[in-house]
Amino acid sequence: MAWNFCINAITRSDTTLEVAGQLQLSGNYAAGGDGVGSFQIGGNTSGFPQFFQTSALHAGSPPLAATVQLDGGYLGVFVPGSGPANFKIKILNPATNAELPAGAYPAALSAALYHSLRLSYLQSL
Repeated sequence: MAWNFCINAITRSDTTLEVAGQLQLSGNYAAGGDGVGSFQIGGNTSGFPQFFQTSALHAGSPPLAATVQLDGGYLGVFVPGSGPANFKIKILNPATNAELPAGAYPAALSAALYHSLRLSYLQSL
């Protein structure tokens, strides 16, 4: 099953827009990386309507950079896609440094509440 991303902060610079929030992992991990299920809104998102109107998400560009932080020592690796939200996150097991096998997420990942994701997009002009 895909993961969900709850956006709780949006920041803007002259050239980039960044969204940050919490990842929720549930169901089954797909080999090769799991794709996004949904972007949800929460927290400090007063600029969210403008974000979709003026951002690279609206323009259809993929993120320039991403930071994935997972609890339990697991390593999340960003796998770029061709659009703003069709990327994947590949998860590596800390004990073996190998990708998780396809199947149910380990309890250390599905029960954790503090996974986070930060995406940087080129700001539309």
